[in-house]
Amino acid sequence: ETAQTAVENPGETYAPLVGALKTLESNLETEDSRRKPFPATSTGRRTAFARWLTDPANPLPARVAVNHLWGRHFGRALVPTVFDFGRKGTPPTHPELLDWLAVELVDHNWSMKHIHRLIVTSRAYRLSSSNAEVATVNVRLDPDNHFLWRFHPRRMEAQLVRDSLLALSGELDLTLGGPSVPVNQESRRRSLYYVHSHNEHQKFLSTFDDANVLECYRRAESIVPQQALALENSPLASIAAEKIVQRVAATDTDAFLRAGFAMILGVTPQDEELAVSREALTEWTTQARAAQRADPERHARTQFVQALLNHNDFIVIR
Repeated sequence: ETAQTAVENPGETYAPLVGALKTLESNLETEDSRRKPFPATSTGRRTAFARWLTDPANPLPARVAVNHLWGRHFGRALVPTVFDFGRKGTPPTHPELLDWLAVELVDHNWSMKHIHRLIVTSRAYRLSSSNAEVATVNVRLDPDNHFLWRFHPRRMEAQLVRDSLLALSGELDLTLGGPSVPVNQESRRRSLYYVHSHNEHQKFLSTFDDANVLECYRRAESIVPQQALALENSPLASIAAEKIVQRVAATDTDAFLRAGFAMILGVTPQDEELAVSREALTEWTTQARAAQRADPERHARTQFVQALLNHNDFIVIR
């Protein structure tokens, strides 16, 4: 009754509510002190700190930034210990390159787009990852490719694997913005919109080493049987395979095989690969007929697409 009366007659006095509390500045500050109103003017300390960080005379932030960008594109950073640029960390493999990129970043108004463009249009980035036709001296003197005589192959991130399946099937939703997607909800949205936390994990993304919530500087890369099973048996991969078969509108067998190789692996199949693929299609079609499936040829083509989705080149950036 008292509450109802208060609602009907609000009056002119209100109980003060604390909207925010400033962070304790030291272990000596009291709770009463941090509950005081925020100052009307800034102390300028954060601005001074930001200016100190981005001062051209301070090369550390620029070096850290370009090292992260390089690592994202090449799979390995110029300074392997991306979390430690101190004396305990590993020295850069290419110190002159690291410094040059840092200067480029600062001279171009800290434009990361400029650094991205420099990296992806560089000769080092456009090199092949194959060592089949390179000088044997390269393999002998630098087997770990520290001097970048070839591209270092790396597996796609978990989000790229899922998004690639949806994109190939023509189902990827490219809508920008909006609320996060619950991890247990089937969605065609890009994978970055899934809820990401310690307590909730999207199963498909977790299988392919989703990013750690706290460690944003590097992702783990494991090779486990569950990854092959996910690309073979998961509803996402199975539906994607069926949709891809529908999109490849080719009645001729060889035309279908070539289109599948080009769409999924980005390559033109060799004659030997085509011959093996024809044999596989024939065998799968025979098995589907024996099992009295409604459309044996379509079932065989779906199995062929699933085989390509399980190919190493589908999930590896070369």
